Amino acid sequence: MRRSVVACCVALGLVVAVVRDAWRRLVPGAASVEVGFASPARRPGPVVGTGR
Repeated sequence: MRRSVVACCVALGLVVAVVRDAWRRLVPGAASVEVGFASPARRPGPVVGTGR
């Protein structure tokens, strides 16, 4: 049972990846902006190692 569930999830993921790739190739400008791992910092970080 568990292996079939894992196989189903992997198959679904592959189908989604193929459909997204095809959509991006067929519709110019449909590709979303690739987001990195983390968003850019909006404020400066803490000051560390000032020696005080």
